[in-house]
Amino acid sequence: FSTSHLSAEQSPGREKHGMKRIVGSPGTWSGMALRLSQCFFAAASSLAMCSAFGFSNYSAYL
Repeated sequence: FSTSHLSAEQSPGREKHGMKRIVGSPGTWSGMALRLSQCFFAAASSLAMCSAFGFSNYSAYL
C-alpha cells in the first residue's frame, strides 16, 4: 500500500513542512549534545590510552 500519491494534508502522520524530527538527528539540540559527548569520550579514551604504561610499545598509533 503506497501513499506517495497523497498530498501532505491527506497523508496520515506527516507534517506539512517535511519529515518528523527524530531525537538525536542532525540539526537538533539533542544531536549536538550527542556529537559533543562523542568528542569528549573520544578525547578521554585517547588520554587514557596515552597515559597507560608502555603505550608506545604496543600501539599502532605511534
